[in-house]
Amino acid sequence: MERIQVAVRARPLSEEDAKTSPWRISANSIFISNHSSKFDFDRIFGEDCKTIEVYQARTKEIVAAAVCGFNGTVFAYGQTNSGKTYTMRGSATEPGVIPLSVRDLFKTIQQDVDREFLLRMSYMEIYNEEINDLLAPEHRKLQIHESLERGIYVAGLREEIVASPEQVLDLMEFGESHRHIGETNMNLYSSRSHTIFRMIIESRNKSEDEDMVSSCDAVRVSVLNLVDLAGSERAAKTGAEGVRLKEGSHINKSLMTLGTVIKKLSEGAESQGGHVPYRDSKLTRILQPALGGNSNTAIICNITLAQVHADETKSSLQFASRALRVTNCARVNEILTDAALLKRQKKEIEELRAKLQGSHSEHLEEEILNLRNTLLQTELERERIALELEEEKKAQAEWEKRVQEQAKKIENLSTMVLYSTRDENRDRSKKDKRRDTWCPGNLSREVLEERTVNEIQIDCLIRKLVEADLLWGENSNNYSMHHVNQCTINGDKNVSLRESEAILVIKRLQEQIKMLEMEKSSSQHNLDSIVELATEQHICAREKFKELYEELQFEREEARMAREQLNSNISESTGDGNSDFSAKLSLEIQELLLEVQNLKEVDKSVLSLVEEDSKSFSALFDAFLDFRNQINQSSVQQNAIISSHEKLTCHMRTRVSELEDEKLLLYNQTVDIQKQLQNQELDAQNAELSLKELLEQQDLEKEHFLFQIQALEKELSSLSSSSLAKDKENLRKDLEKTKAKLKETEFKLKNAVQEKTKLEGEKASAEREIKRLLGQNSLLERDISKRDSFAGRRRDSVIDPKRAKGSSVFFEQTMQEGNKKLEVLAFEYETAIASLEEELATAYREKEEAILRNECMASELEALSEQFKISNKDLNVSKEEVSALRQYVEDYKSNQQKMESSIRKLVEEKEELAMQLSDSLLEMEEERAIWSTKERVSIKAIEEQGKLYDVEIMKLSRGMTEVRNELESCQEECRVLRERLTSSEKNAVREKQCSMEKSLGMDELKFGKKVDNVESEQSQEMLKSNSDMLSLDHNAYGDLQMLKRELSFLYKEREDLLIQIRELDTRSELSNDLQNLRDQLLLMTKERDKLMSEIEEQRREVIEMEFRKKHCNDTLSEAKAQVEELNRRISSMEVKMHKDEVDNGKEKAKLRMRLRGTQAKLDAFRSRYREAMEESDLMNKRYEEAAGKLKDRLASKGIEVLNLKKQLATAMGQGMEIR
Repeated sequence: MERIQVAVRARPLSEEDAKTSPWRISANSIFISNHSSKFDFDRIFGEDCKTIEVYQARTKEIVAAAVCGFNGTVFAYGQTNSGKTYTMRGSATEPGVIPLSVRDLFKTIQQDVDREFLLRMSYMEIYNEEINDLLAPEHRKLQIHESLERGIYVAGLREEIVASPEQVLDLMEFGESHRHIGETNMNLYSSRSHTIFRMIIESRNKSEDEDMVSSCDAVRVSVLNLVDLAGSERAAKTGAEGVRLKEGSHINKSLMTLGTVIKKLSEGAESQGGHVPYRDSKLTRILQPALGGNSNTAIICNITLAQVHADETKSSLQFASRALRVTNCARVNEILTDAALLKRQKKEIEELRAKLQGSHSEHLEEEILNLRNTLLQTELERERIALELEEEKKAQAEWEKRVQEQAKKIENLSTMVLYSTRDENRDRSKKDKRRDTWCPGNLSREVLEERTVNEIQIDCLIRKLVEADLLWGENSNNYSMHHVNQCTINGDKNVSLRESEAILVIKRLQEQIKMLEMEKSSSQHNLDSIVELATEQHICAREKFKELYEELQFEREEARMAREQLNSNISESTGDGNSDFSAKLSLEIQELLLEVQNLKEVDKSVLSLVEEDSKSFSALFDAFLDFRNQINQSSVQQNAIISSHEKLTCHMRTRVSELEDEKLLLYNQTVDIQKQLQNQELDAQNAELSLKELLEQQDLEKEHFLFQIQALEKELSSLSSSSLAKDKENLRKDLEKTKAKLKETEFKLKNAVQEKTKLEGEKASAEREIKRLLGQNSLLERDISKRDSFAGRRRDSVIDPKRAKGSSVFFEQTMQEGNKKLEVLAFEYETAIASLEEELATAYREKEEAILRNECMASELEALSEQFKISNKDLNVSKEEVSALRQYVEDYKSNQQKMESSIRKLVEEKEELAMQLSDSLLEMEEERAIWSTKERVSIKAIEEQGKLYDVEIMKLSRGMTEVRNELESCQEECRVLRERLTSSEKNAVREKQCSMEKSLGMDELKFGKKVDNVESEQSQEMLKSNSDMLSLDHNAYGDLQMLKRELSFLYKEREDLLIQIRELDTRSELSNDLQNLRDQLLLMTKERDKLMSEIEEQRREVIEMEFRKKHCNDTLSEAKAQVEELNRRISSMEVKMHKDEVDNGKEKAKLRMRLRGTQAKLDAFRSRYREAMEESDLMNKRYEEAAGKLKDRLASKGIEVLNLKKQLATAMGQGMEIR
């Protein structure tokens, strides 16, 4: 859906009209200054714009779309003499919209190489509601028809095929020469008819095998209408009479129906099923697709900004603003008929037959049979689908009836407000307005007409089947609600107040639901981010746990290896009796015992420290929980405080905005009052100036009147004494001259009659001579025939030569005699012809002299009539002067009455202004008192809340300092614990080193054992002596087991220490939370500072408001003083006006007396003038009668002379023949 594009173009004004123009243009809006009416459009072109700018704004796009298959319409609308025809046609230097679009159309066609085009052109006019073909002037009173194929068209309209822009423009000029154009008071060449210039563009894709496929391609058909409407006009301004008045009435009627159609379409009457009166005018009927259907439409509204045509301009702009709300649905007009497809298949079958005849192959015959079978199957399927669709249509109609009944019941019972959308299938109710077109190539009209009725029905049924499938897919409840909603759309205008309130409540609830959904989505987003952080922390903790667990397993394996080595060493050492080894073992055991004791002491200290840390941590954790609860409580309280503060700030902002609005209102009121005061001062000054000017004019007019009256008296006296006598004498002389001339003309007429009788006698004698000559001619012919017969006889007589000689001599003698006679007759004829020619020459001369005399008489008569006209003009001038004097006196009276009424209006306006000022002052004082009380209350509340905020902030700051101290102590304890952990880790490293040394010692023991085995046999005695030492070795073994147990215990303590370290890590996380809380507190303090700064700004604004109020009060007091001064001036002016009225009344009385005297004199002069005019009329009548008689006589003479000429010509011809 696309709306109609509207552009406005203003005609250039003269300097005088530009000064007085009330219209103002800013960007794309036009308005009257100091007036509420404002009009906004797509584009507004000023006085300096060119036609090419208007064309490029929208028309260029419409022309390009027309080449692509979209219909387009551009028409110029406006009053007469606003520049419509200039915009559409243009001039030689600046071409209009039609020439530009034609050239652009051919350019785009040349650029499109893939398609071939056929262009047709027609040009019609609508004159007095009759359609005339401008390309064929004999085609008049054409009729409009409508069909499914072609849509709306004009029957009998001539369409010329064009191939170049020059050809189109030549045809357009030919059509313009037959267009009805007339002259009015507003325009020398005013268009008296609507013209529609139409280009029909047909195109199709180019193909290599044109013989095969060209006739079956899709054809695009688009129509481009360029309309030049006749201008709306007023008979009072145009001075139209007779034929022009009739033309103007027809133009206004068609434009009025166009306006009603646009109004109905802008109100959505067509979409709601209402009636749009397209058929009331032939213009709207032809442009029906462009106004509300399948077309890209643009309107160029031509206006004049002059003061004289303000009403017409306003009505044109209202029409254009209504047209902005009209929407069209333009689509590509593409046609691919089933007949074309069938023809394609038939051609394929024919080709296959030709191949069969050439090759006689069975395979091709099978293919042909298969194609025939497929065609039959398709036809059978189509018939079956048509039957099924008819049944489904019936079922669907019944179902729709049921649904409509249910919808009606629901509509009658329901009190709820029903919402619905518009019917998306609006185009279903419309007719499928397509047309079959002529196309170049092999696609002729006969091919397109092969589409049968059954095939069209099948296509329609297939489309409806698809739509029915889509509709059956929906639920019946939705469908019923859809129909109910459609019903409610039609009844949407009768919605009650209760329903409108319910709609508002539902809208508010929907807005609240949207807000809640937004909050929910934001909270969900926050939760997702928190969960992601928690999962990341959990993953990190798991990874740390895995690392520690791996370390523990590694240490356990090392301890197990150490145990195995010790066991092996002990088992080996049992068999040896080496004293050195036992001594070493004892020393190592003692060192191990010392280390174990040290480790025990360290463990005890570590355990004590851990217990202390755990106690302090538990205390800190409890304090942290309490602090967290306090912080939560304080945050809740702070949120509540913030919300209350936000409410207060919102309230204050609203109040400040209200105060600002009040301030603006007061400021505007003061500005308006100042403007009114200035206007009153200007009016007073203008009134003083106008009074002075009137007094001066009155003095000048008095002098002028006196001078004119004196001049008239002199003229009347002179006319009464001398001029009338002279005129009478002149008229008598003229009458005598005319009588004399009439006598001369009568004498001339008598002479002409005598001459006529002479000519008639001469004519009769000539006729007699002609008859005589004809008789002689017949005698001669007889003689010649006799001679011919004699010559024949002579030829026959060949027997007697002597006789023949005698007859030849006789024949020669007779021939000589006949020749002599003929010569005599020819001489006589020549003399008669010469005499007749001389008589004709004398008749011609006399005729020329009579014509010259008549011309002289006519010139003299014209001079007399001119003298009469001059005398009449002089009398008319004197009459006009008298009427002008009367009119001036009446104008003077009317001006005086207007001045009196304006003074009364000024007095009334003064009283109204005084009342308005007093009322506004009272309202200002009341509003000031109310505002000051409210302001004090709000300031006190804000101060109290600020104090509460300060106390709460102090408490929070104290709590924060305590928390900071506790956090610092916790951090110190954590630092001490970390140092202890590092020391414990160092001890663990030392233990690892000791265990490594022990493992090295065990290796050495193994080596010594080998040596002992080698020397066992030699040292048996020494073993016996050292048996006592073995007991000591057994005791050492028990000590080693104890050490192992203590090591396991140490490992457990180490694990506990690791757990405590993890807890310390959690404490560090808690410290991070504390950091976050600190950051939040900092943000809160920043917000508090911002709020305090806003409160201070509001206080400043309040102070500024008070200062402005004081300023307003000062200006009001000044305005009161100015009003009092103006009242004084007006009172003084009224006294002066009263005095002037008295003086004017006296002067009027004097002038009336003088005018009565002059009127009496003029009446006497008029009576004399009437008598003279009656005498002149009688003379004119007599002269006209005499002139008519003369003309009749001259005409009869001319006819007779022509007859004589003809007779002479015939006589001359006969003489020549005789010769």
